Amino acid sequence: MSYTFENLSPLDFEKLGVDLLQKHLEQPLIETFKPGKDWGIDGRFINGLGQTTIIQFKHYKNFQDLKSNLKKYQKNRKTVKPKIPYNKYSMFLRWASDRIDKEGIISL
Repeated sequence: MSYTFENLSPLDFEKLGVDLLQKHLEQPLIETFKPGKDWGIDGRFINGLGQTTIIQFKHYKNFQDLKSNLKKYQKNRKTVKPKIPYNKYSMFLRWASDRIDKEGIISL
């Protein structure tokens, strides 16, 4: 049986993403939050300059759901004041994609 990221639950995807980020960024502590209403914040860390990076993980089965939610996020981001001030926002995505889907996301 082959294993893909599609088999991961959203929570397991977040945990894997945090582990990978900690290793890649050499960032020993990435604060995470329990599942639930989190205003789009799954994790955050503060770098050596005191700048806060917000992290959000999204685990989708299809492109249309992902695209629809990203459009809502873009609209809200322009009108809603964030609950936690931040300098940088990073979103990590998992979905079955092809080149055209990726170009569609980049164009948002």
